[in-house]
Amino acid sequence: MKAYKITAVQDEEVLARRLAGTQALAKEAQAELMDKFDLSKKSVTIEDEEVPMDKPSLLEYLNVLLAEQDAVEEDDK
Repeated sequence: MKAYKITAVQDEEVLARRLAGTQALAKEAQAELMDKFDLSKKSVTIEDEEVPMDKPSLLEYLNVLLAEQDAVEEDDK
């Protein structure tokens, strides 16, 4: 399944990540993050993301996303 990963970055620090199911929703999420963190469009990227549909691969994908979030939270400490 195709999805879109939206990432807000400032000074090489990831501030937020979102996933969207359509380009239109990805652009909405991008605009929201730009407003929330007062960032330029260049600082809030949209990337195509292939999300696996079978259960084992989907769980692995989700665990990778959660591990990325863990790393961001640890950097905040």
